[in-house]
Amino acid sequence: MSVSQIEKNKPTFRSTRPVESSSATLAQSSNMRTYEYTRDTDLTDLQIQETIQTYNANAEEYSEQEWSEQSFKVVWQSVLSKLKDEIFELPENAKILFPGSGSAQSLLTLLFMRKDITATGYDISTKLLREGVNSLNWERVTRLAELIRVATQADSDNEKSRGWVNTIVNLLKLLTHMPELTERASEETLDSLQKRVNLLEGDITSSFFRPESFDMVLAVAVLPHLRKDQVLAAVLGMLNQLKPGRLLYFNVRYDPKTDTDSATTLKNGRVFKDNVIGGNRYFNTYTFSEIEDVLWRLRKKVPFESVVAFSLSHHFDKKKPQFINVTI
Repeated sequence: MSVSQIEKNKPTFRSTRPVESSSATLAQSSNMRTYEYTRDTDLTDLQIQETIQTYNANAEEYSEQEWSEQSFKVVWQSVLSKLKDEIFELPENAKILFPGSGSAQSLLTLLFMRKDITATGYDISTKLLREGVNSLNWERVTRLAELIRVATQADSDNEKSRGWVNTIVNLLKLLTHMPELTERASEETLDSLQKRVNLLEGDITSSFFRPESFDMVLAVAVLPHLRKDQVLAAVLGMLNQLKPGRLLYFNVRYDPKTDTDSATTLKNGRVFKDNVIGGNRYFNTYTFSEIEDVLWRLRKKVPFESVVAFSLSHHFDKKKPQFINVTI
């Protein structure tokens, strides 16, 4: 496995608003780390470059945060556990693409869930990619295995606590996969992981990979770092890399202020700024109408049957923008 330099329209409209929303604040400070909305309604190229520089300059600290138990729980509960069925239903020897793979925690979690799948991750930050390579060590791999074991046991306990009659289908599915997943997690070896992962330097706005190369594409927290006029092309590019009928997952950030207060409702989501890893990062946020517009324009480009969007607001600070997940 190596880090190397690398150099785009098909898939699957039904959209649902989040079950929970919240009001936003203009600024919040905690331990000298600040979060604030700017006056901008779209990222500038300078803000994008500053974000990349922040990831590069603080890659080690960001990697430590990404590999923390808290960060794992957020990604597991918000994304990976919701996609367990889809992951287990992938064909034998499936290939998964993970744009914006960062320090590779989520990517490696996917490999624990299926011993026969391979995963390709890429990121525009060279230093984060190096952290991803460095994460393939025994200490982190064994810790990740334990986090997965605890998370799946918690999933099983939660399903049981909701009552047999109402959750019989979900419980049967979970109990079917649960022993398989935990067994794989405990048996997985570092050598096996290294053979099934490929980490590359790449930009989600560029063209690479042959069409219909992957069985699943997961773009977690990547599109918020793009200008709004870049998002449609990026989604089309990911769809083009999917095999027909396969699954694309991505998320964008929703600006709660735009829909919760009619007196101050904004037409466009604002740029959100934080310095949680020692430097400034910038994210685009969206109104519901902006998200719906992206999906409408996407459908005009390619035919697909369904889109399901849902909020992860209960996993995040309500004073910050919430994630909206879209699965195609």
